[in-house]
Amino acid sequence: MGAIYSSAQVTLIAAAGTDAMFGLPGMSREFSYPESCSVTKNHCLVNAAESVTRSVSASTWYSRAWTLQEGYLSRRRLFFVEHGIEYICDEDLQNEDLGGATIANELSTSLPSKMDPWDRANHMMRQFAGRSLTYEEDALNAIIGALGTLEGVDHTEGVTIQRSNSSDRSSVQMALNWYHDLPCSRRKGFPSWSPLGWRGQIDYLDYQTTITSGCSLEVWHDGGFRHLSDVFGKLSEEHRAHKPTQERFLRLTTTVVMLDFVYLDHEHSIPSGFYVRVPYASNLDLFVLPFWNADDMLQGSIQLPCAVAVRRRTLMQKTRRCEQESQILIMRQHSTHYERVGCFNLHWSHRHIYAREKQGRIFPLDFTYGNPLLEYGDGTYWKKSGEERTFLLG
Repeated sequence: MGAIYSSAQVTLIAAAGTDAMFGLPGMSREFSYPESCSVTKNHCLVNAAESVTRSVSASTWYSRAWTLQEGYLSRRRLFFVEHGIEYICDEDLQNEDLGGATIANELSTSLPSKMDPWDRANHMMRQFAGRSLTYEEDALNAIIGALGTLEGVDHTEGVTIQRSNSSDRSSVQMALNWYHDLPCSRRKGFPSWSPLGWRGQIDYLDYQTTITSGCSLEVWHDGGFRHLSDVFGKLSEEHRAHKPTQERFLRLTTTVVMLDFVYLDHEHSIPSGFYVRVPYASNLDLFVLPFWNADDMLQGSIQLPCAVAVRRRTLMQKTRRCEQESQILIMRQHSTHYERVGCFNLHWSHRHIYAREKQGRIFPLDFTYGNPLLEYGDGTYWKKSGEERTFLLG
């Protein structure tokens, strides 16, 4: 379908109605305008129709996963909604009524832009993940055409990969830094480390991440597991609809730590929730509110394996080497592999992070003016109870 849209002189987009039988307003049916005005005492109140682009962004068409490629890959688009028509091409924008109007922000994801390819891919996946699919197995096919137009990036199972800006060609970025604000349900047939493996809106941590120095990450390619740097640029070429399960695994070698997850309520003077307890230093425990993928984890007190796979940066604090803002994966163990069920971050001010000195009260941490954790160590103490493992993440 991607070749059809990109080769077409113009794509007619029926964004009116809730199904394909509604027709094209202005052609197969009349335009439907809202009541133009009403008179109250000495005042005439005019009800102006909302913009066409806003109507498109609120349409059933815009909520469907497959239509993202329809808008993105077409060179020229003629949108039909109940009360108007709008023409958008890659070079210009013309509006039937207003002429030269600015494209509404809501439509920007479905149209090409000058955004950096890495950011564009993640922006596209962020919007795509919340859209609806009739057939779950179409999740990858519905986005792969648009991802394939981005130069300088590779992807596997919908997760973007690119070489980092470092002079070290073995340094590779992989967009594993996504999360769900709210728990959701699993989508079968896709790995848990990909947004396609879940039904729900995603977002990304607001920075790029590289594979952390303490982690070896390999993907399946050409009959075996290979390091990302060795197969960069080749992964998107081998996508097909029905891969064997083993070909959807990542193989990681990294430290795995068993951490406690406990429910804390208002008695502790913090927002109620299911927190992960991290022994950050010998005299300090952290309580962090995780981002959960799975919707069946928020109960009881449990222990789960956790591992750092990606990081933002490493800082030198006096003589200490501090790896900051790492995303820590929360996993669930199956007989042959692990599954990602959530994540958390020890240095992100947008999420609730609380501390408790041994035998003391729980208090919030404030990252507004720096990192208050630096005085407690280099951030590696909590990993000392873990062990290095090589495992499959499916």
